[in-house]
Formats: sequence, C-alpha cells, structure tokens
Amino acid sequence: MRTRDDPVLLERELKRRLLEAPGEASHHLALAALYDELGRPSDMRAAFEHMVRCIPEDATAHFNLGCCLRREGRLEEALAAHHRALALNVSGAEEVWSNIAVILSARHRHEEARAALEQALSLNPDWLPAQYNLGLWWEEHGNRAAALACFSRVRALDPDHAEALARTAMLQGCTGADDPVLAEIGAMLGRTQDPAVRESLLFARGKLLGECGLQEQAAQSFELANRFASRRTRPYDRERTEAFFRSIRDNVGAQWLAGGAGPGDAGERLVFVCGMFRSGTTLMEQCLTGHAGVASIGESAFFHARLLGPAAPAFPGSWLRDSAARNRLATDYLAMIDASVTQARRVIDKRPDNFLFLGLLAALFPRARFVHMRRDARDVCVSLWMQQLSGYLDYANDLRHAAHYHGQYEGLMAHWRGIAGERIIDIDYEALVREPEPVLRSICEFLGLEWTPDMARPHERAGRVRTASLWQVREPIHDGVIGRWRHHAKRLADAGFPVAETGDTHEH
Repeated sequence: MRTRDDPVLLERELKRRLLEAPGEASHHLALAALYDELGRPSDMRAAFEHMVRCIPEDATAHFNLGCCLRREGRLEEALAAHHRALALNVSGAEEVWSNIAVILSARHRHEEARAALEQALSLNPDWLPAQYNLGLWWEEHGNRAAALACFSRVRALDPDHAEALARTAMLQGCTGADDPVLAEIGAMLGRTQDPAVRESLLFARGKLLGECGLQEQAAQSFELANRFASRRTRPYDRERTEAFFRSIRDNVGAQWLAGGAGPGDAGERLVFVCGMFRSGTTLMEQCLTGHAGVASIGESAFFHARLLGPAAPAFPGSWLRDSAARNRLATDYLAMIDASVTQARRVIDKRPDNFLFLGLLAALFPRARFVHMRRDARDVCVSLWMQQLSGYLDYANDLRHAAHYHGQYEGLMAHWRGIAGERIIDIDYEALVREPEPVLRSICEFLGLEWTPDMARPHERAGRVRTASLWQVREPIHDGVIGRWRHHAKRLADAGFPVAETGDTHEH
C-alpha cells in the first residue's frame, strides 16, 4: 500500500520528516491538511502550534493557528495569533482583518469590529467578505442606508451574489407585485440551481410577497424555501425528540434540584430570557435594557455549545452525575459574563432555547431569574416557518414538526414550573405588545428593579440586534403581527393546529 493511500502511514511519514527538517513549512502544512481531511480539528490546531514554534517567523502559520483557535472558541488567543500574523506582514492581510472583525464581534467589541472591516477594505476595496459583513454590521446597528450602500457595492462586484440581493430586497421592502426587486429575484432563481442560493432568495421573495398582500404566493415561496432548508438539517425525528424531552423531565426533578444547587449567591445578576424562537425574546431583551441597571450579552451560544455540542458529554445524565463538571461550567460562564459586562445590576442572556437547560441553570445559579416568553403557538410556528434559520432547528421547516416540537416545549415548561416556579415569570407576548407598561412593571417587581418609562420605548435606543427581529424592535411596540397565522390557517389545520377563533392559544 502506498503511503499516501493510508492516513496512518502518511501521518507517521510526515512526523518523521518533521523530526529531520522541523523548519520545512511544507511538511507542517501537509500534516495539518491531513488532520483537516480526517476531521481532527484539535490535532490540526496542534500541528499549527508546532509550526509556529519551529518557524516563528512564518506569518501564514500564525494566521492558520488563529483560524483553528477561533473555531474552538478560544477567541483571545485567536485574536493574538491574527495580530502576530499581521505584524509579520502576512500576505492577504484583508482576510486577516476580516477574521479579526468576526472575533471582535463575538467578544461584543462592536466598534472595533467595524474598524477592522474598514481596515480590510482600505487594503482591498474589492474584498467581498468584508464589504458584505460591513453591510450586515450596519444592518444590525439599524443604519439602513449604510447597509444598502454596502450590499450595492457587493452586487456591483458580483452581480450573482444572492445573499446581497436577498438582504437588499428585505431592506427595501416591496411596493407591489410589479416591484423590480421581485423580478430581479425571479431572474436569479432562473439562472441558478445552487440549493443555498435558492433557499435564501425564496425566503426573501416570500417575505416581499407577504408585504404586498399576496399571501398565497408568499406561502408557496416559503414552502419551496423550506424544502431547501430541510436539506441542510437532520431529518426531524418525533420519537428522538420525545425521548430527549422525557429524559430531561425524568432526570432533572425537584429532588435533584435541591441536592445539585451551587453556592447560594451564584448568579445573582443573571436573568435568562427564554422561550420558543420567535416568541418575543428579542423585544423583551430590548425592553429590559431600557433600564440603566440592566445589560445584555445577547443570544449567547455558551450553554448550547457546552451541553449539546458534538464534543459534549451526554445531556442531561452526565452533567447531573458530575458535580466537578457542573462547577467548571458555572465558573466558565460567570467568567465570560464578568469579562463582557462589568457594571450592571442585572445581566440578560436571551438565548431562547436555554429553556432546555432551565433546571440545570437553576441549580448552577440559585439566585438567577427566568423570564419565559409565551406566544400563540400558531403565530410562533408560522413565524418559524417564514424565517431562514440555523440548521440545527430541525423542526422549523415543516409546520407539522414545529407543532410537535412546540408541544414538547410546553410539557417541559410545565415541568420547570412545577420544580422552580417561584423563579420563573411567564410573560404573554400578546399582553406585552398590547399594554407594555403593566407587563414591564410586573417584571421589574420580579427582578427587583425600579420601573422606568424608557423600558416601554425600545425603538428609541435599540442598539445592535442580530436576530430576525432586528427591524421590528426598531419600531414602536405594536400588535401588528398578532394573528399572522390566519393567512395560513389551512396549512396550520393540516399540521394539526386548532384554528377556530378562540383567542390566543399557547397549547394545541
């Protein structure tokens, strides 16, 4: 067997060559490439660490090491590696600056992130990733004109850049069925078979058609978009989902919660805003941060990555048995909070699906509080179905699956209320948008905060927003999206929802 046909022999041979010639960059790069091909990211990172020790003047080695560290979530180390690459005059510095912007954004250093993107563009004005990401930056910070200018530049450089067209379309809106942007989307759909491109364009077209009042055409576009979206997610498995939720309920009970609690003062600043995606968590976050004593870390992936990530121990079982692992988890999270927010009486983490971990979080942080957003299940599921969402939301691409998942979520929340109800406040989205002040006053009382009228005016100060609600929260609070499900009542009925006009419903 030839060496290159056997990964084990090839790895052994490359290591032998490195012992003989540790300063030969090609051997280091070949070993790292092998680990990348084999799906061994930690070994790939170790290969680049060895390379920078052996050839410390190699700028590309530092850059590649930084990329590996970023993928592992070691952001400060990744940032240092990227800056070292720049100091060594790495070629293609615009790519390095673009990566630095991503890292800074993840560390909530948003103005520095924008400056990094602008630095990349000063080196190469035609660098598409930086131009597109700068457009996203302006969009997330509420500057529609600046975002459109960036996306226009992207489209001038690459007329077939589907994401830039989709972002432009959604920023501009739609004036009618003959709006030119609909024709542009149709033309691009006609000349591409790329599934990812078609998915993005179909979601954008559905949104625009809905704005124009063409609800059936919009629904047809969303159906096609979701077919493409379902290709990049694992198939939804009802039995697996039910078993997962059942294992949480069966293992995280009142008895374990009483015995698994951390220090009595742990997490006294923490407020977890949770619920289904599209239930109003972003609006709640923006309302709460209207209080001078409240800050937010946004939609943190910390617990999702640590508890459900590919390298994570089995959840919930392993975590319930290993107190040392739980202590490390709590310590690491609090360190992240302290590094992100220095002065605040309350700190918001608004990751919606933290509801999965509510019992564990209640044990880790005995003084934390939970604001649970509820919304009419029909509107939640329709809103999920109308959005291009992350691939791990395997239930979002089919109304039947969304209905089933919502039922499991309701059952788990009922369980949490039974064992930690005094630390949970349920807030109906419909009540919040119809009469914000009394709802927000009740939350202030629950969190030990003084009421301030600014909390009911989130549109006047909305900062960076990265969720699908980024423009909605920049408008005065209104109830315009309540009952959107009625446009899709037939599809909801086919999915198993009761659609009789019986008022808001949170169960089905």
